[in-house]
Amino acid sequence: MKVRPVTRTDISRLVELMIAFARYDGSAGEINIDSKKLEEVLFFEQPELYTIVAEDDGEVVAFLNYFYNYSSFELKKCIWVEDVFVSESARRKGIGDALFDYVRQEAKTSDCARVEWLVRRNNQSGIDFYNKLGAEVDDGTIYVKWKL
Repeated sequence: MKVRPVTRTDISRLVELMIAFARYDGSAGEINIDSKKLEEVLFFEQPELYTIVAEDDGEVVAFLNYFYNYSSFELKKCIWVEDVFVSESARRKGIGDALFDYVRQEAKTSDCARVEWLVRRNNQSGIDFYNKLGAEVDDGTIYVKWKL
């Protein structure tokens, strides 16, 4: 198993995995991506999105998308994990741990205050996994979305 930054040759597989994630997450009707736009976003001079992938036996089986935001309270950058998905056949192999270890190290290297992400309340296996990582699941936060 290997975790690494996404490459241009991974784009079509990444789109497949993102669509699989949307189905798994129950948000398939919301996904609106195409390979060309994804490539532009990831490989722009100043990327708007960063992606790491995990390979298992040479096949990309997982991804984690993140970007940088800023904490006005701590006056430091933070990393926001937008999406993370491990193919069903690749679960329980330590791939999720490896993806989050990578992004945690990236946050430390970039002098970030923290790494944050959301999890659906009904995703108990995800909540259990994040607790196992040592992350704090904040039940008091309510996610607000304003679609434009």
